[in-house]
Amino acid sequence: MPLIDTLTLKTGLLEGGMPEPQAAAIVSALADADVGQLATKSDLADLRADVRTEIAEARADMRAEIADVRAEIAGVRTEVEAVRADMRAEIAEVRTEIAGVRTEVEAVRGDFKALSGKVNLLLAFNTPLVLAVLALLWRAFFAGAN
Repeated sequence: MPLIDTLTLKTGLLEGGMPEPQAAAIVSALADADVGQLATKSDLADLRADVRTEIAEARADMRAEIADVRAEIAGVRTEVEAVRADMRAEIAEVRTEIAGVRTEVEAVRGDFKALSGKVNLLLAFNTPLVLAVLALLWRAFFAGAN
C-alpha cells in the first residue's frame, strides 16, 4: 500500500498551476521512491522517549560515579590527616629527645668545667706530685710491656 496518494498529489499540483508533464514526473518519482524507510511521527516519539531514558540513565550513572569519587577523596583526606597526626606525634617525640640530649650535654659540660677547674687547680699546686705519679704510671706501663 503506497503511503502517498498519487492521484490527489497530481491533482493538487495541476490545480496549483503546474504543467501536467512536470506534475506527472514528480508524482512518478515519489511513487517509485522507497518511502517504507521513512520514520513516522510515532517512530520519532518512541525514539525521543528512548533517547531521554538513555540520557537519564547516563546522568544517574555519572552521579553515582561522582559520588564514588567524592567518597574516595574523603577517604584519602582521612588517610592524609592520619599521616599528618602521626608525623606531628613523631616530631614531638624527636623534639623531646633533642631537649633531653641538650640537657645531658649541658650536664656533661658542667661536669667537664668542674673537672677541668679541679685539674687546673691540682696542676697549679701539685705539679711535682702529678709529674711523679705520671712517671710511676709510665714506668709501670712500660715495665709491664717488657
